[in-house]
Amino acid sequence: MSEPWQRLPTFGVVLDGKLVGTVNFEIDEATRTAMIGYAIGRAWWGRGLAPEAARAALKWAIQQFGLLRVWASTQVDHARSQRVMEKLGMVREGVRVGDHLQRDGTAVDEVLYRLDVAPDLAR
Repeated sequence: MSEPWQRLPTFGVVLDGKLVGTVNFEIDEATRTAMIGYAIGRAWWGRGLAPEAARAALKWAIQQFGLLRVWASTQVDHARSQRVMEKLGMVREGVRVGDHLQRDGTAVDEVLYRLDVAPDLAR
């Protein structure tokens, strides 16, 4: 991995010896916050892999970095990803309208989720 582990740790999601996805973080040690991202190949959707892998990685990151808040975002029409965030205990915080452009130049709205971590769990 070319990215520094202390700032951008990435985990592989392996099923039956095959890499099927990733869970990654963007850590801000100064504010004790992190963005979590996850991706599972479409062939493996609907098996509970994303919530299981993200939950394990999230527990590790909270303990490793003493995180107080974790956030994530996805396109407003990506219901499956929003469901994963909800399964992680994250709450919907709001929508960022026209947050970025798709490949075709169309503006995309993103929904933002957050998880506040109790200070006693953060170390």
